[in-house]
Amino acid sequence: EYTIEHHTGGRETIRVETALVSIGRLPNTSGLGLEDIGVKLDACGHVVATDTRTSVSNIYAVGDVTLDVALVSVGEIEGRHAAELIAGHTKQSLAHRLVRTSTQAYNRPEEIERLADALLLELAAERR
Repeated sequence: EYTIEHHTGGRETIRVETALVSIGRLPNTSGLGLEDIGVKLDACGHVVATDTRTSVSNIYAVGDVTLDVALVSVGEIEGRHAAELIAGHTKQSLAHRLVRTSTQAYNRPEEIERLADALLLELAAERR
């Protein structure tokens, strides 16, 4: 039996037969030889990347392996961004602050309009 408290203050009790609890993620990078080719890893084995770029110019890393934001939706956005960088379609950096906010909106539909307004303001400011 699990009791969940919602952001609105409401509570919900869920009764289940079995539950999977997952805390933390570990990258599956050992044995790939990444360090042998110059890709920097941190002490836990996460690929060190800035804006999906690793320490090797033609190798990009996205998703849980980098530990920027460990959410499936963020990994997808990072993957698309890396593809755009590789294809030369963008030179802009990925704004993880905006990505985090957008993933929160999926969980709180009432935030979508506020988020859209904030994103439009930020994009307008970038164009000035």
